[in-house]
Amino acid sequence: MFFIWMLYTLLQCYNAQKVPSVEPTNWTSCDEFLNGTNSFNVSSLFDIDWKIFYFWNTIDDESYTVRFSPATPVLVDRFKNELKSANKSIDWDDAVMFMETGIDFSALYLKTEVPGKFRLISTLIFQTENVDILVFGLKLVPPGYLGIMNCKYRLCYALAPVDKMPADKNILPSAMTMGFSGDSNYSYLMKYDIHRMTPYNEDDVDDDEQMEVDAALNIDDED
Repeated sequence: MFFIWMLYTLLQCYNAQKVPSVEPTNWTSCDEFLNGTNSFNVSSLFDIDWKIFYFWNTIDDESYTVRFSPATPVLVDRFKNELKSANKSIDWDDAVMFMETGIDFSALYLKTEVPGKFRLISTLIFQTENVDILVFGLKLVPPGYLGIMNCKYRLCYALAPVDKMPADKNILPSAMTMGFSGDSNYSYLMKYDIHRMTPYNEDDVDDDEQMEVDAALNIDDED
């Protein structure tokens, strides 16, 4: 998963292990992804359940929901206290929103001078030290889809409000509006179809029924 992969890479860093490189040079860069994003109003993301409908990822993934809310002073202070050693490099006034996901992962977003580009601090800081601050790119495209990109690892996801998901036939065209190019791309329906279309093996059921009949006959013979 997008954030599961991020959690993995963060934990690898925490354990001082080498993180596998997943940064293909031919994939869209963060600057290219945000090109033309002259402004970004974070409040337009609030109080909406966003769901991933398309992936550009090198690992198997499933869809889940993402929700954004304002970064409250109490929440920011909690992060600030956990990152006392890094306070000099962080302007906490830049904290603009908080993200929660359906996979029990959350993070604080801090704005940068580039519209749509944010520094992301995971809530993993409450569990371990030496936290890496990642850089994410976010942009909105008509008719209201959201693109989220992990700028370091060049992973990208297309999201829509859960009640406004694109129709099956429109998923690919909708994803292409993100302006992201990369391999290993697929829709959330592909994973769903794999599970939905698992063949039902009637022969196995017949075998089980025959075993039950044989067992019953053996019991009768013994009597």
